[in-house]
Amino acid sequence: MAAAPIISLADCEAVLNTEEHPDYPDALTQITVKVTHPQHGRVASLEALLIDRSQINPEDFISIMDDESDELQKFAVGVFDSQARIKQRLVDHEHHKGSGCWGAEFNNGRIAYVSTVDVQPPFRRKGLGTLALRKLMDSNLIHQDDFLAAWPTAYPEDEAAMAEITERHDGVVSFFHNVNLDGLPLRFRTILIARIS
Repeated sequence: MAAAPIISLADCEAVLNTEEHPDYPDALTQITVKVTHPQHGRVASLEALLIDRSQINPEDFISIMDDESDELQKFAVGVFDSQARIKQRLVDHEHHKGSGCWGAEFNNGRIAYVSTVDVQPPFRRKGLGTLALRKLMDSNLIHQDDFLAAWPTAYPEDEAAMAEITERHDGVVSFFHNVNLDGLPLRFRTILIARIS
């Protein structure tokens, strides 16, 4: 078994790019972060969508999220009511509220929705995913009142795929639970990651 390649975060460069959304340029901004290493090339990447709810009619929020992806539609329906406000049962319910660190304040502000964090297998658990996420969070795109959200979702085609998907889902949840966002305002460290049933 070959030893994992050694990589130093100091040698890596994280570059953030944005692109206007073709259908909702005022409300949605597509974001990519690519992390490269001079010897190994691209070692990690992140894809996110900055959702400016102030530019969306609340009654259209869920349908716009549905237009974007099935994952975003499930997130919107799972977390928000028909007026794009957080479902009160999530704030009040003993189990769903988690640690109770978020509530009605989630009704305001933009959402930086992270859809993908991809780290090449030999370089996992070396801080590259965190580097990509910090690049996003440290950028001038993200404001004090914004939230970071991720909604690990999988759609297995068969039982064998389900085992792999479950393992990947658990890895994604673990990543967001353990990501080091020290030094960022507490609001940015509030990451909604669990599926809500």
